[in-house]
Amino acid sequence: MDDAYVIRGAAHAGLGQYDAAIADCNRALKINPKHALAYNDRAHDNPRIAPRESETRRSR
Repeated sequence: MDDAYVIRGAAHAGLGQYDAAIADCNRALKINPKHALAYNDRAHDNPRIAPRESETRRSR
């Protein structure tokens, strides 16, 4: 199930929907906290949103 969220997150990122991409990576990490690709994708997408929003997301 965690892979499905990562794949869907990558699709969102490809469409420029970075908020949705990050949310899907976060869902994958709740299921599997050791999912390296979810961390990688989330780190890749985070700088693409507004810096203030990025800081808020990291603090959650």
